[in-house]
Amino acid sequence: MNESKEELKKDSALLNNFSDEYQLLIDRVVRWDKYRISQLSITNNLFLTYCVGFLAYFVSQAGFVLNNEYCIICLFQYLSIILLGISFITGTLTTISRLEDFRKTSKLTKHKKHRYEYFHQNKKEINIDELESKILTLGATTKKWGDRTWRLLYWQIWSFFIGLFLGVIYLILIKNTYG
Repeated sequence: MNESKEELKKDSALLNNFSDEYQLLIDRVVRWDKYRISQLSITNNLFLTYCVGFLAYFVSQAGFVLNNEYCIICLFQYLSIILLGISFITGTLTTISRLEDFRKTSKLTKHKKHRYEYFHQNKKEINIDELESKILTLGATTKKWGDRTWRLLYWQIWSFFIGLFLGVIYLILIKNTYG
């Protein structure tokens, strides 16, 4: 009898230790997700600001030239403006995609909460089959929106840097060629 009580105490201590360790892991995941989401917002806003700033500087320094005399040099200007425009548009689409992803994730979290209530708090008025179907559908949808958001962010960054590079080349060529 004494041995079984000791074993129960050990099992209970192990279970509590496991529960505490599991909660620490959950807290860590939540914390790093917050960091990731925050950094995505900062990066998106930073490149949107850079894009608008460089476009304003670029146009004020070089104007928009439509002269066939130095058509090859103007190609750098056109490509730069197009790529910076693409960067701005993809940055805006990134923001819209993130908002939609957050909206769907919020719904998914609420459905998972209802599923938990069904299994752990005996809320049997919930249609579990319908709920599971919604969870699966929303899970796939949020994955698509998340992937789309990251692809748009990469497009935003790369088009900005290529547009910036071409714009700087244009400014150097135009200043050296025509003073």
